Amino acid sequence: MAEGTRPMLAVKADRPPVGEQWVYELKWDGIRALVYVDGGRIRVETRRGRDITGQFPELTGLVDAIGDAAPATLDGELVVFAEDRPDFGAVISRMQAGVSMAGRAARQHPATLIVFDVLEVRGEDVRHRPWTTRRAFLDELALDDVHWRTSIVGDDAEAMIATSLDNGLEGIMAKKRSSGYHDRRTRDWVKIKHRHHTDLLVGGWHETDKGHLSLLVGEDTESGLEYRGRVSQGVESVPDLRIALDSLKASTSPFNAPLPPHSGDHPHWVDPILPVEVEYGSDTPEGHLRHAKLVRVRIDLL
Repeated sequence: MAEGTRPMLAVKADRPPVGEQWVYELKWDGIRALVYVDGGRIRVETRRGRDITGQFPELTGLVDAIGDAAPATLDGELVVFAEDRPDFGAVISRMQAGVSMAGRAARQHPATLIVFDVLEVRGEDVRHRPWTTRRAFLDELALDDVHWRTSIVGDDAEAMIATSLDNGLEGIMAKKRSSGYHDRRTRDWVKIKHRHHTDLLVGGWHETDKGHLSLLVGEDTESGLEYRGRVSQGVESVPDLRIALDSLKASTSPFNAPLPPHSGDHPHWVDPILPVEVEYGSDTPEGHLRHAKLVRVRIDLL
């Protein structure tokens, strides 16, 4: 199969589709990867076709693991685990690191390829086959190693959601058993991400050149206001928020520690008395919010 294949993409939904025609998988928080094994060599590409083979030398052993099933093309998610949970920041750092540092990075933060589909096996393009057939081909490969393994599937959506939540994962995938593998976004695959809600205090804000606001929010703890993240989505929908922020202007940071560099430059500080409800996808290992969205100002808590 030619390198540079476009991966199949899923649509979003708040709840999983149900019925015997659907099967469910855990959704991993990592980097989408297409892996080509042919002629004793391996090539790893991102969703957009970027070659990252050199950044993940621990995957070279897949050549022997695939064996006589090559030429083969696999689809999966590259994940770096920290305390048995995916660390998205760590896998991004692995991808962005130079090839000269890859060996050391692989020892310090080893990656695992969670394989969930096979597009080619023994040189045969199987993308037109239904998911059930492709899954059988994948199971026959018996991929089970510290650096690669086959995804777990199940028939019970609610049980899969519970497993995902218990393990701090991003959500689940629903896949139609009869679906072929298409190089586009399709309703045959559906992703359902967990969303969490929390009440936080605004400690500062940024404004872009175009006048868009983002909030710096924190949690009130015994040791002071602990930074939880930056919230941009949903901010524009709250009327008169800028007026409220200006009225709370402060000269120094209310947070109990310096903010990380990615929080932005030249913040405007405020007295941390404005409570807001924030919806988010997950926490980073540092306790910061990912995919955060402002829901509302909690006037009832003022």
